[in-house]
Amino acid sequence: MNERDQEELDALNREIEDSYSQPTEEGEIIRAVMRAVRDSGQAAKSHLREGRSIVYREAETPKGCMVREYPSGRRDLIRIVEGETIEDWREEVAAELAPRDPSWWAE
Repeated sequence: MNERDQEELDALNREIEDSYSQPTEEGEIIRAVMRAVRDSGQAAKSHLREGRSIVYREAETPKGCMVREYPSGRRDLIRIVEGETIEDWREEVAAELAPRDPSWWAE
């Protein structure tokens, strides 16, 4: 794990610990969200290491679109085109995005 990942993980763990000072229901919600955020990054890295692409949204991702990132670092802006049935739905590349250095997940 690189230094940046460790810092992010430490920050998320602090948020989880701090949530125990919140009222019970609020603390449970905070912990559930923070654990999902903490764990999702590791799961994404694992998928990429195993040769599978991942799909996610970023703050600037246009409405109705998602980003598909491949282990090579290639990234596409995609959208789902609906068909008459769910079996007819397909993924369409709306644009090619700047690639990302794959070393972010390799460590």
